[in-house]
Amino acid sequence: MALVWITGARGFLGRHVAARFAAGGWDIAGIGLGGAADVDIATLPLAKVSGRAAWIEKIIDNEAIKELLKLVGPPDVVFHAAGSGAIGASLADPYRDFRLSVDSTALLLDTLRRSAPEAVFVLPSSAAVYGSAAPGPIAEDASLAPVSPYGAHKLCAEWLCRSASHSFGLKTAVIRYFSLYGPGLQKQLLWDVAGKLSQASDEITLFGTGAETRDMLYVEDAAELGFIAAQHATSQCLIVNGGTGVASSVESIASELARALGVDCRIRFNGNSRVGDPNHLQASATRSRSLGFEHRWSLRDGLAAYAAWWRTGNKGANIK
Repeated sequence: MALVWITGARGFLGRHVAARFAAGGWDIAGIGLGGAADVDIATLPLAKVSGRAAWIEKIIDNEAIKELLKLVGPPDVVFHAAGSGAIGASLADPYRDFRLSVDSTALLLDTLRRSAPEAVFVLPSSAAVYGSAAPGPIAEDASLAPVSPYGAHKLCAEWLCRSASHSFGLKTAVIRYFSLYGPGLQKQLLWDVAGKLSQASDEITLFGTGAETRDMLYVEDAAELGFIAAQHATSQCLIVNGGTGVASSVESIASELARALGVDCRIRFNGNSRVGDPNHLQASATRSRSLGFEHRWSLRDGLAAYAAWWRTGNKGANIK
């Protein structure tokens, strides 16, 4: 049976990728340090080695990687979901963000070069590498001009993948995910909006103008694209957008979430943009569709699922 290492498998994207590979009949192993919002190891579909879960609960470094190699052997695929995941954190501590995104990618690629040269490496990157784009679909060959340390470090990690493919023939794939969301995500736009709605009296105030756009990709769809990308990785380094191809305004997203939560209040915008936040993000989905990917979750259904999850543990005064 094929073996996939999933770094950060306890995290938001990683645990859904683990579920998708397990559904495909793969053995799952992993490595990483869980955070407060991450799931328990016992809930993951990890392989067992002599009764032990195939998981190393450590920061990704040479010793931890050697330990995982000894435990389960070399992988057929590495899906690197550990590391940095937010613009704000990269602004607060850019060097830490660099180590989490770039150092770990370099270590894992070098491990494959030495120990599993036929393996596939999949990097979840970000639309943040595009920077501030004009309205409209962004193709993978668009100019790259990140406006945050987070985006810059994702781009550095992408170039490591390109280099590993060019110099050593490693098969790599880079997925530039746009705005991932779904139950369990405890950061970014939906978390902020739901938190404010749960405590609002008659109105809430959000950053920006509300006219900013986002391409929202439900996390189960994101995991499916990750699984597909692993099958199409090449020594030329596949680059593919992770989005639906549909742009939604921040105002419409916030309003729909309020409706799903059963909250009736006014949503205002202060007109101030946060550092590092692009105005418009919309993926061109042409390349992902050519690989056989089609998103299944509509925004309305995805926000309804998020609202249902929110009610289970974060019910505020206004949540029905």
